[in-house]
Amino acid sequence: MFAGHTLLNILANFGITFLNKQFLIAIFPLLFILAICVLEFGIAFLQAYVFVNLLCMYLSDTLRMAH
Repeated sequence: MFAGHTLLNILANFGITFLNKQFLIAIFPLLFILAICVLEFGIAFLQAYVFVNLLCMYLSDTLRMAH
């Protein structure tokens, strides 16, 4: 669960180090950080979608058994 956060932390430190030395080289790690953030948001939405679907299925089964 924390792999994405750890990777972002490592890349951010890497990007800041290059930002202090050479600005043009720092653009590549920063673009990679942006791509990983987009991927993290996609994974979060996918997990939320699966959670809601499973919750609806379980609640549906529970309510049908009561009748």
